[in-house]
Amino acid sequence: MDKKNLYLYKTIGEIHSTISISKTFDEAIKNGLKHILDNCLADYAIIWIKSKEDNVVSPYYWICPFDCANDFKLTKDDVISKCCIERKTTSENDIKKDSILRASVKDAKSVVCVPFSTDPKANFGCIEFIKTDKSGNFSPDEINVCEILTMLFELEIHESAPINDSSRKEVIITCNDIKKSFRNGELVTNVLKGINFKVYKGEFLFHEA
Repeated sequence: MDKKNLYLYKTIGEIHSTISISKTFDEAIKNGLKHILDNCLADYAIIWIKSKEDNVVSPYYWICPFDCANDFKLTKDDVISKCCIERKTTSENDIKKDSILRASVKDAKSVVCVPFSTDPKANFGCIEFIKTDKSGNFSPDEINVCEILTMLFELEIHESAPINDSSRKEVIITCNDIKKSFRNGELVTNVLKGINFKVYKGEFLFHEA
C-alpha cells in the first residue's frame, strides 16, 4: 500500500473513532471536522447549510479565527452557491480582494467547496475548505483528498445512530436501573450499578463470553 492510501486509511480510522465515542451530535461534527482539517492541508474550514425556502446559506460550524456567524444570500456565481445547489464540488483559486468569499475569511486565497449534509433528510450544504494567502492554491490532489474525507465524514455522521436523529428511530428495548451483583460467601461484588440504555431498530448487540 502506498503512503497516500495509508495516510487516507489512517485519517478515516481517526474520523470513525472520534464520531463513535462522541456523546452529542455537535461534538461529533466538531471533532470530525477537526480531523479532516488536520489532514487535508487547508488552513480553515466552514460547514454551510442552505435553507430550502429562501436560498440563504448559514454557517453551521467553523474552524477559523474569524467570526463566521453571518448568513449570506446566495448568488448564481459564487462557488458556495453552486456547490449547495448543484451538489457537486466547486473551487476557486487566486480569490480577488472584493470577492464575497473574503466576507467571512479576510485572507482567503483558494477555496474548495464539497457537498455535505448533516442529515440525509435535511437541507443540503457544503464544507468550505480555505487556504490563505500564505498557503497558496489547492492542487488537484488536495481537492481529491477534501472530497474523499468529506464523503466519509458524511457517511459516518449518517450512520451514527446514537447521536444522529435517535428521537425518530424506533426503540425496541428499554432498560432502566439494571443492577447485577455476584456473591462469594460474605463478599458481594456489584458489577452493574443501575444502568439505563435503549436499543434502536437496526442496531447490533454484541456479547462477549
